[in-house]
Amino acid sequence: KSWHKKERTWGVFLLKMKNNGKELDPRAFSEEERHHFNTSDSLEWSQWLKNGVVRLLSPAEAKKIPRHKIFTVPLRMVRTNKSEALDALLAKSRLVAPGHLDPQLGEFRSDAPTTHPVAVNLALTIAASLGWPVYLFDVQTAFLSGKATSREVYVRAPKDGLPATASSKPVEPQTLMQVLKSIYGLVEAPRLWYQRAVELLESVGFEELTSCRATFVLVCDGLVQAICCLHVDDGLLVGQLKLPKVAVIKEKIDDVFTIKEWKHIQQKAGRYLGEELSQDSNFEIKKSMGHYFEKILPVDIPKGAQPEDNYEQRTPLRSLVMKLSWPARKLMSGISYGVSLAAQKITEATVATAKEVNKLLKTAEGEVAAGRGEITFRKIDLANPVIVTYFDASYANEQGGHSQAAMYSLATDDRVATVPCNANAVEHQTNKIARVVRSTFAAEGSAMSMAIDRHLYARLLFRVLLYGEAEAHLDGDWRRHLRVGARSLYDHMQTTGSMPAERSAMLDLLAAKELVEGGVIRFRWTPTHGQLADHLTKQMTCLALQRYLRTGQICLTQTEEQKKLESHLRGLRKGQR
Repeated sequence: KSWHKKERTWGVFLLKMKNNGKELDPRAFSEEERHHFNTSDSLEWSQWLKNGVVRLLSPAEAKKIPRHKIFTVPLRMVRTNKSEALDALLAKSRLVAPGHLDPQLGEFRSDAPTTHPVAVNLALTIAASLGWPVYLFDVQTAFLSGKATSREVYVRAPKDGLPATASSKPVEPQTLMQVLKSIYGLVEAPRLWYQRAVELLESVGFEELTSCRATFVLVCDGLVQAICCLHVDDGLLVGQLKLPKVAVIKEKIDDVFTIKEWKHIQQKAGRYLGEELSQDSNFEIKKSMGHYFEKILPVDIPKGAQPEDNYEQRTPLRSLVMKLSWPARKLMSGISYGVSLAAQKITEATVATAKEVNKLLKTAEGEVAAGRGEITFRKIDLANPVIVTYFDASYANEQGGHSQAAMYSLATDDRVATVPCNANAVEHQTNKIARVVRSTFAAEGSAMSMAIDRHLYARLLFRVLLYGEAEAHLDGDWRRHLRVGARSLYDHMQTTGSMPAERSAMLDLLAAKELVEGGVIRFRWTPTHGQLADHLTKQMTCLALQRYLRTGQICLTQTEEQKKLESHLRGLRKGQR
């Protein structure tokens, strides 16, 4: 008994020290910890009562409720430590329903849109360009504030009952309750909250974008004067708060939501979707994920294991790859290809695969140490904005055995055609080409098709965030109302004549040529030393990316320095041949 007691105590202590959000075991709480969590339990239950999310049934009413409408397992109180300090306790209790045991699972909609990363990056671009402040906010007990559910479903109180609050008596264990609104664990809770959030933001003057759900604009006099991006209960607000009509918008949001905390990132850095945001006195915005790697550890490599041996610990390996994929998708494009390649090898992972993933973690940490774990949003000329998209492909590369397609988009202005200009990263992607491609040309065509789709969407969203959807002409011909290298592909796009033999490649080419001939998009040939998508299709050190991250600028015309570099590289290649 003594051993088991110590084991439970140590387990809780370790979970507390890890501060990883895992549930703590109340059987091993000290008296002080139990006191803190009792207070937290009471606070959580009081929020349920305040928001009217459930109705307690009398014994007589409970007898009349059919069993098929009742959750088979009762609610439970999940207790975690939210303190960022390793030696402190910040008790957090959450009353949760076992959503996977919902008796009506699958009979209702549960989808809940969240803002798109492209919308966030474009909103930050606009804020940096127009000198708008950036605010972050967190909605308290968001799910409990959702819309009323339209179905009849019931839950039981936890097996230990529910505590007394300032305005209510304790609730007996297993007491039956009708669910009236969204509760934690209910499958449709995110959707009910999303629907309610849309109603509340529209009530204070915002319009939700049909082209990007959970992204809202406030339009005054034909121009967007504020943008709000909502990801579940985390919000980002930018706007021209000096205008009378816009100055009160923050207070109006405060009126309709219960905001846990507002953060003005010009005064103090804050985190939004796992990224740390800060804004300087010139309104430039810096986005960083350096802190993210502080708690990531490499996987264990068995002693004496050979590279070709199977790697048995697939779960921690997959977990590490997933942890690396988050910063790779968000802003660290330098590790994106390695992460994509590793993800393709997980199911047949060898010891060599595990070593590659550990090496990838070290590479990511090295990028952070070199200052490339962050990007900066700088001012661009919004009178003549453009989106520049680089794309590239690799055909059946020797490392993965699959063809890879990639793109990298940036927001800048039309001077970029002739001189170096500030450019803000909007989106990057690298994916294995799903269809069978039989030539380098076909791989390039697939990459082009993906790049054009993402390019046009970024342009559409940029326009909508500047002027609102009423000005974006969202009809069947919207592409023509909107205000992009592989040499062989470039030649086909710029000339008429023969078509490729592969049907899919031919269709990609025809669709793109129609857009070019209609003046919707323009193509430019980019040499390797200026190709920002090159590193997304192969393992390499991309000097173009390093230069962009250092200067924040791109140019679509070769400078004299770049011409000399290209000539030098051409000579080296000739010498090697």
